[in-house]
Amino acid sequence: MVRKTLLLFAALAAAGFAGPASARTNLGGDGPVVSHGNVLTPDTGGPRVLYAPSESDDRGYRAQISAQIGGTCDYFDARVATPSPTQLLNYDGVMTWANYYYFDNVGFGNALADFVDRGGRVVLGAFCVYTSGSYVAGRLTTDTAHYCPVTGGFNHWSLSMWDGTDGGNCLYAGVTSLGDTYRDILTVVGPGAEYIGRFSDGEFADVGNAYGNVMYANGAGGYPLAPVGQDAARVANAFVCGMIGWGGHTLATSVPVSLPSAGTMTWGGVKGLFQ
Repeated sequence: MVRKTLLLFAALAAAGFAGPASARTNLGGDGPVVSHGNVLTPDTGGPRVLYAPSESDDRGYRAQISAQIGGTCDYFDARVATPSPTQLLNYDGVMTWANYYYFDNVGFGNALADFVDRGGRVVLGAFCVYTSGSYVAGRLTTDTAHYCPVTGGFNHWSLSMWDGTDGGNCLYAGVTSLGDTYRDILTVVGPGAEYIGRFSDGEFADVGNAYGNVMYANGAGGYPLAPVGQDAARVANAFVCGMIGWGGHTLATSVPVSLPSAGTMTWGGVKGLFQ
């Protein structure tokens, strides 16, 4: 019965109707789940990124990502459904952050891990490892040796600005100011993981895995997080920069033995497998 109810909410949301009267959010209190559907455009070539938070759309944030990658940034409402493998394979990268509960956080995490296995890149933002509320589960966050290189569970709940370290890194191209309030307290556990930048209170700003295909952009995300500065630019750069190694600071000497050979991923590397 619960499953049927969730499916009914998903169908109603796709048609533009409100979901449950209220739902718990990571930012505090309850709020209505009102979905206006997804924004999924046809593939006309060029870089393509999917913005799939458990939150409503932020067109301005997506526009900034689009401008930075020189391509398309679509939207998927992960509160009311999980993107299918076919939908994901229309994109080169996926960005998510957690506020409301995901429709299926385990299924979503597994789907993103499968997406990475097929050559895609994933950027995780605010609360994605915040296990006290809504968060990304499944293989993406539990298999820290191959996917998300960090664990968490608590949040700073305080604004801190990027301290400027690693300003010459590709990840911060075009970034002069960056500040986030809802930053997870991170523990880096992924073998061969690298951090790039810190906030002024010492917390990691960005941590990438050894494969160059999953980045934890600490505190990143659109409305209603209200990030300061070029938050969207560092998210976009993570899709473009990640290769074998991020050019950051390695925090572990043990590197997975199954690393792919070094080389530059081209846009369409995921979609190209199925065209």
